[in-house]
Amino acid sequence: MVRWLVTLFVSNLHPALIGVPLSRVPLYSFPLFPVARCRGVYVLWATSIAVFTGMRRSELCGLKWDQVDLVRGNVRVVSTLQRIAGHGLVEGQPKTTRSRRSIALNPDAVEVLQSIKGEQIGRRLEAGPIWQDLGYVFTQADGLPVAPDMISKDFCALVRRHRLPQLTFHGLRHAFASLMLSSGVNLKVTSEMLGHSNIAITGDIYSHVLPGLQEEVILTLSRSLAQGN
Repeated sequence: MVRWLVTLFVSNLHPALIGVPLSRVPLYSFPLFPVARCRGVYVLWATSIAVFTGMRRSELCGLKWDQVDLVRGNVRVVSTLQRIAGHGLVEGQPKTTRSRRSIALNPDAVEVLQSIKGEQIGRRLEAGPIWQDLGYVFTQADGLPVAPDMISKDFCALVRRHRLPQLTFHGLRHAFASLMLSSGVNLKVTSEMLGHSNIAITGDIYSHVLPGLQEEVILTLSRSLAQGN
């Protein structure tokens, strides 16, 4: 899973870009340009932020620039955007107190967001008076927000088109959590970053990852004791 995430949008799609940070790769370098730019959705960048933060679709779609601090390197998850039958796209708040959270960004995530912001400024100039300045990070060509189902549809189209391992956009959130736990981040911190209402939910969902971590801890402890003797 980790290997697939690292190579999905680089080595699998464009061998010449192996080892190049995703944020530094021009969007036009990829053969999937029509899909990635479909209706203004930056599938590559949305995927990057999903993997870097574990944010839900509705949280990514509801993310606004005034909730992003590129200097301190964090995002505040305080709004969501969902499609509700009979009402269209509706802006709301995360359901629980723990879902309303701050997520630290690594340097790569900051760079990706800087790239998105720069590209958005260019599109705003191109759009002229039709641009809707609503402050969303992920937008359509006219500045209107992107719906969660649009991101999922474009992501799945991208996966099918390039015959990549089957994965839904929501699966990126699970990949983020598994990567965190496998990297040694404790369950409580992982749960807080995911915005779960309590740590038990995180433990139940990712119980398949925990046994391997327990074995690793025991082996590490055994080696430490042996060295101490």
